[in-house]
Amino acid sequence: MSQNSLQAQNKIVDFVDVKSKLMHRFLYHCDSSAMQILLNLYDLEEKIHNIFPSYVSMKNLKRDILYFLRRKDNRSLFAGSLTDAIYDDVNRFELAMYLAGYRQGLNEVAKANELEVLALEEFDIGSMFERRILYQYDIRCDAVEAFYKRCIASHVHGYGEDLVREQAARFSRHILKRKVYTLNHYVDRQLQVNFQSPKNPYRESDYTLSQQELAGLNRKLKKFIYRDGLRIYCSAYWCGINDLVLRRYHP
Repeated sequence: MSQNSLQAQNKIVDFVDVKSKLMHRFLYHCDSSAMQILLNLYDLEEKIHNIFPSYVSMKNLKRDILYFLRRKDNRSLFAGSLTDAIYDDVNRFELAMYLAGYRQGLNEVAKANELEVLALEEFDIGSMFERRILYQYDIRCDAVEAFYKRCIASHVHGYGEDLVREQAARFSRHILKRKVYTLNHYVDRQLQVNFQSPKNPYRESDYTLSQQELAGLNRKLKKFIYRDGLRIYCSAYWCGINDLVLRRYHP
């Protein structure tokens, strides 16, 4: 291998490393400017600008926490405090998983070819040049639905699952776990009225979770962040394949 080739290869490796470091800065150091730089790089290289993750997770998470703490009178207080504490963290993780899935979908040339054949059976070529949305959010055709399920089964239920599981475990261990185990320290306190003690009518409620309850919450959060990340990865992966087809008609 020539010296020029080695230098070119080293430049590529360094560039990939820069992207990894930018993602790490965003996920683990809350650096929003790092994500903006990363998105700009992807826009220049791969024309990626359709990044629209659906932030619907916190409502579902709060419901899960309420059910887990269903025997505690103050469960809504803990559920609200925890979801408020990790709101930005979960949103960052969702964006990272969406970007990973979308980029993977944009590289699925063979699957995009199959989807294009199915699309041309439903739409004429003229309308393909006018469309901005294909099957990203609405699958009414049985053949397309069957193809979607094959895509998810062949890629996501393998590489995609492993990727999301690994990322979710790391993110939970380094970011979310600490906030769960310190929940007792920053939960909002409330005063209760003690009608049987006129000399001391107000007292602060003893709102604390045991170590066993905190450990259970941490396990539930780990499972949730994995399921949520996989849902978003699947959605983004499918959007990437659809957008790859549409790019052929909107160069």
